[in-house]
Amino acid sequence: MGNLQSQRQRMDEELYAILLEAGTWVVYGTHGQSLSLAPSLRTAIEKASNFTRRGAVVIAVAQHPAEEIVVFPPQMRRVERLIMMREMTSVAAQ
Repeated sequence: MGNLQSQRQRMDEELYAILLEAGTWVVYGTHGQSLSLAPSLRTAIEKASNFTRRGAVVIAVAQHPAEEIVVFPPQMRRVERLIMMREMTSVAAQ
């Protein structure tokens, strides 16, 4: 898993822009344990939220294999709020 703390962070808007891009994302738990794989960042964030609701500790989600992009729980929550706000705005505009 490497040292996730030293990896490059992205802005919330940058993450929102790549939510549905195909790729491999890993949901990491304690001690670098891989909890799940996901085909997109959005799915990885959803899985991380589900693990957390069931009591598991999620440390981060990271793009695989290079772990170029790492998203920690506080940013996951912000991106989830951004998704909800944009989806609500989209529905209201229809």
